[in-house]
Amino acid sequence: MTPKNGLISTAVTAARFVPPSDPTQRPDQPERVNAHAGRFAGGVALVVLGGSSGGSWEQVRDAVRPDVILTANGATRLPGADYWMLTENMNHCHTRAGQGDKYLEGFLHVLDPENTAENLFISHRSWNLLGTYGIDERRCTAIRRADYGDLSLFNLRAYGLGFLAGPLSQVRHAWKPGVKVRLGTVGAQLLHLAGILGCAEVHTVGFDLLFTDPDRHHWYQHPRYETGIFRTPQMFVEYKGAATQAWWVETARWLKEIEWIFTRDGLRWRDHSGGLLAIEGLACAR
Repeated sequence: MTPKNGLISTAVTAARFVPPSDPTQRPDQPERVNAHAGRFAGGVALVVLGGSSGGSWEQVRDAVRPDVILTANGATRLPGADYWMLTENMNHCHTRAGQGDKYLEGFLHVLDPENTAENLFISHRSWNLLGTYGIDERRCTAIRRADYGDLSLFNLRAYGLGFLAGPLSQVRHAWKPGVKVRLGTVGAQLLHLAGILGCAEVHTVGFDLLFTDPDRHHWYQHPRYETGIFRTPQMFVEYKGAATQAWWVETARWLKEIEWIFTRDGLRWRDHSGGLLAIEGLACAR
């Protein structure tokens, strides 16, 4: 498949990559990420995420007419997707599934060897699973997330230390002991990717951060979030009249705090999800 801008993908030219065991070395492939910089300069990006509103992604696509489509996680066969991203470490789900955990086994469909996106960006922490699930490593680029702390040192147009992630969740009572999760979700990383690609405008859908449907969060088939080895019952809250997760509330607040970087770096963000971003009053959702 030829990308919309006529450039030929470099996704199949890489030699075998083994993340280094030395922590002083980069575990990702920044040179391969940087090869995509500016590919859609001045263009329009559409980010399709998993929240219920993502089911209307085609209507949003037809309205905004994007030059590039970015998606993640369980949306592995989204028609016309140019980039797909998985930033999570799937090893725990893989191990528990091997021990008979059917719930965590349900999340492993994100490791889809038939993924139809042109470019696959996958966490270096899940890289060892590619062969196990029959994913052609030559199609993939190893990535990582980074908490930049001082965002005056961060630029949406550069990969830098890794894809943008927020600080660690502070609702410790809502997570099971030992669980550490950063704010932002993969949505933040795809917004950053739109910036790296040189886009002037990015639209998001499926960025609900709440439970529109009480029985499921994702518009595609995916296990619903529930209490278990990651979350305590305290994770599930009602916030400003919406059923959501305490972690998602933290994430929406963090996104509101950093919204100024989009103006600074010249990337217009418009959200079409009608979820927690709108409830929390982010400018992108007004």
